[in-house]
Amino acid sequence: MDPGGIQNRLDNHAEILKDISKKYDEQEQQLTLIYTDIGHMKTDVGVLKGSVNALKTDVEDVKADVKSIKATQSDHGEQFKEHSERLIRIEARLETMATRDDVRKIEATQERQEQLMQAILSRLPPKQ
Repeated sequence: MDPGGIQNRLDNHAEILKDISKKYDEQEQQLTLIYTDIGHMKTDVGVLKGSVNALKTDVEDVKADVKSIKATQSDHGEQFKEHSERLIRIEARLETMATRDDVRKIEATQERQEQLMQAILSRLPPKQ
């Protein structure tokens, strides 16, 4: 047996084991980094899920608001129609209603008629 050859082979094997151990340590560090990154990603996904749920709630609120606005606008349309019809009726009544000027003319006419009646009555013979 060759004691130097065995020692040589043992040294080579020891060197190979050192390399393997070094690579193992490097891979272990990389694996730790990967696990850490995955943990952060899970946290990020959880935050994103929360944000998506909040966004869904906000969208539902907006939809409800839009529905409410549409209903209100529809009601306003009906109210505008009713008010328009009322205004038409009021305008029609105003056309036949006397104005202040008309009332003054009527009062003046009544005054003249009263004066004429007084004049006519004053010419009649006294009552017996």
